[in-house]
Amino acid sequence: MISDRQINDKAYTHNIDPELTYIYRYGYKDAIAEMREAEHKPLQLRISDWEEKTFPDGNSFSLMSHLAKEIIELNLAVNGTGNIAEELADCLHLLFGIASKNGIDLLKATEEKFAINQKRQWGTPDENGVVEHIR
Repeated sequence: MISDRQINDKAYTHNIDPELTYIYRYGYKDAIAEMREAEHKPLQLRISDWEEKTFPDGNSFSLMSHLAKEIIELNLAVNGTGNIAEELADCLHLLFGIASKNGIDLLKATEEKFAINQKRQWGTPDENGVVEHIR
């Protein structure tokens, strides 16, 4: 990912793709921001296309059932008996699949939900450290 600092650093532009250099030199920062936003969308599409080919009978319910198992594996990994990164990736793959089957751009939905959460009031942690928004 290209940082804002790199975009503003003229010395950096010789190390990046010529198209990005052109965009930088002609002041199209919005185009770079747009490319950043789209970086993960192809990943969601690649994963959902692969899932459709590999698991043609899959549906949202089967993906949710699989996700429930992966969350247990993630819990074990977080507690020291597995690879956290791999388990997070497994969960994300399944979330991308569920999103795609329901016509949802997951990262866009995440951005929208994050904006909502930022405006909420939050309670105090419960006995497990869980903090929920005040309803």
